[in-house]
Amino acid sequence: MIKKGLLIFLALATVSIGKELKLTGIQTENVPDTYEEVLRDFLEKNFYIKEEAQGKDKVKLEISWTGLSYTVCLNFLYINKEEKISCFTAQTGEDLYEKFFQILEEYKKHKPVVKDINLSVKTNTSFSRKKLRISSEKRDILVGYKPVFKTEGKALLEGSINIDTLYLDDEEAGKLLKLLLSGKRIKQILIIK
Repeated sequence: MIKKGLLIFLALATVSIGKELKLTGIQTENVPDTYEEVLRDFLEKNFYIKEEAQGKDKVKLEISWTGLSYTVCLNFLYINKEEKISCFTAQTGEDLYEKFFQILEEYKKHKPVVKDINLSVKTNTSFSRKKLRISSEKRDILVGYKPVFKTEGKALLEGSINIDTLYLDDEEAGKLLKLLLSGKRIKQILIIK
């Protein structure tokens, strides 16, 4: 009985180690530096991917903003020396969450859960538009055009508005990306003065 239990445990441990990937690096281009740590945490929390993984298979993540979209590539190197590159594009940071789950289907720890929320942002900049999009100072678009309403209360982020875009500094953009990679989608933007 004890031997049978031990064999089952070892078999399950082997299966879980076998599908675990070692994260060898994250390369970013034309996006805030704060994204690297956010992406690392996201991968480790949601997928069998870690920097200290015991598995022999490896993956490297590359993400860049190329004017109109994010380009994300995952370079897989397997123990048998087989190499595979899988890439996708995303128009906004909101699209990244579900696309990561699609491309990393076999390594996910759980099903993706998406929830719509209102995003409260503090700004001292006046605006007249009915819709705004949210971008980092590096110009990557985290959130596409959403309805905007003035309100009072506590703000989650702080930024400045220029014409039709709410710009976030690197730290604030990292906070928003972390929120988006937790499965949140922005329904509307609440501006707090």
